[in-house]
Amino acid sequence: MADAPASPAPAPKPKPKAEAPAPVVEKQQLGVKVSKDLKDRARAAFRHARFHEQVPTFGEFVENALEAEIQRLEGLYNGGEKFEPDSENLPRGRTI
Repeated sequence: MADAPASPAPAPKPKPKAEAPAPVVEKQQLGVKVSKDLKDRARAAFRHARFHEQVPTFGEFVENALEAEIQRLEGLYNGGEKFEPDSENLPRGRTI
């Protein structure tokens, strides 16, 4: 009985490409006062979004809401272009 021919060794599997790490985004505190009703509705909306849309934190929920409103305003008043970042202090108190 003759020996069966040796089968070729399987080709090595290519190594998966390492994904570039996500850029680190510096987070900063944003403090604003809102009505109790709006605060409570936001908390309720977050609880639903957390379950249905996998929004892990209230901070991410608020970020998403701010982003949506900013994009709406950019479309309305800035030709759809992003507003230039502005780090100057905002005026305090009510406008006259």
